Amino acid sequence: MKQYFFSLLCFLVASFYGEDLQVELKFYKQAYRINEDIPVQILVYNLSDRPQEIYVSPLVYETFFFDIRTPKNIQVGLRDDFQIARSSLASDVAQFRKIVLLPGESFSRDININEWFDLSEVGYYSIHGLFYRRPDLTNDVRRSFTYKILIKPPQIIEESVAKEELRRQQEFQSLMKLPPYEAIADMWDAKSKKDWERFLFHIDAEKLIMAFDDYKEAYLSARTGRYRLQIVEEFKKYLTVHWQDRILQYTVKEATIKGTEAEVVSDVEFAVRSQSYILRYYFKLYQNVSGQWLVYDYAVVRIK
Repeated sequence: MKQYFFSLLCFLVASFYGEDLQVELKFYKQAYRINEDIPVQILVYNLSDRPQEIYVSPLVYETFFFDIRTPKNIQVGLRDDFQIARSSLASDVAQFRKIVLLPGESFSRDININEWFDLSEVGYYSIHGLFYRRPDLTNDVRRSFTYKILIKPPQIIEESVAKEELRRQQEFQSLMKLPPYEAIADMWDAKSKKDWERFLFHIDAEKLIMAFDDYKEAYLSARTGRYRLQIVEEFKKYLTVHWQDRILQYTVKEATIKGTEAEVVSDVEFAVRSQSYILRYYFKLYQNVSGQWLVYDYAVVRIK
């Protein structure tokens, strides 16, 4: 490991509590994997023009600590073993060591954050360093500015996910080339397997929404484009449950293609408990500028 620290922020400006003492964090790097050690150097600087007295506890966490939060601003919990140790151990005032920091001097400690906090989820974390000038006066605390680090999954998992994403992208590239009748067949296959991303890939939701009166009215009366997008997303969720019954089998009966327009007739047998029924769908599709055929309207009748 490199022997120098990578500082996430340059020298900080004055702390919220005046220009006497200031807290800074320094990390080796900005990204770590789950279960990897996360060493950090936490420093307190004397920014004033006069000596400053601080009192250091033999228990590091009584002098230096951290406030760590997830992207949703949820405070990260302590590791169980550390929480037990912290609640059962406390130093005596007589054990505090007095240190005098001259102007421009600093005092620091190296801490492995993983030994204290449970950073077991992937994502960005916001971290503040905390310094207690006197461990027995917990209301006198200096707080650093915000630092961010990224927690990544183990490399083997990350590589596996990357391969799966690449495979999925290649799959969707192939789907874009399907003729209308194969696009409908693949849509039913995706529905039967509850692969909703692939299912919706064959549908132009913003056009199909016009075939559903309630959604059409809400979409057309939306005051902003942002609200329209929200309605379209709600409509997509509705489509994933619109055909709720289990598919027993499906067939594509016929397809008619005229330029960039197509109609496909498809029969689908659905199961309801111990019974079944068959619906015939008349899909209308168009070919977009990328050459993909998308469903924009349909009609359905029950034939059995």
